[in-house]
Amino acid sequence: MSTTHYINGFQYFDNVLQFFPTPEGYVKNTPMLSGGYSFDYVYNYTDHLGNIRLTYTQDPQTGALAILEDNHYYPFGLQHKNYRAERQKTARWAVLANEPACRAGKTK
Repeated sequence: MSTTHYINGFQYFDNVLQFFPTPEGYVKNTPMLSGGYSFDYVYNYTDHLGNIRLTYTQDPQTGALAILEDNHYYPFGLQHKNYRAERQKTARWAVLANEPACRAGKTK
């Protein structure tokens, strides 16, 4: 039988610390492949209403920024579905938009 303990914001599962809150998000306890644990900061980007729009962290293996979750809402409050897949399709155009020729309005 598994047990979960909640102690002043710290969450333990089977007596192993899982995470604890910070003003910017939370710190997650991640087991490493080489043994031991890594404490990873997970940041929440919120909108003006306090809704979490983006959750991101630094990948402990590569050091690159990793998006864990992104949330998008319609004006009436319903959450968009499969929005991330659409963002990945258009991500290649975001790189091209930063090219000097594209900024000047020139195309090939």
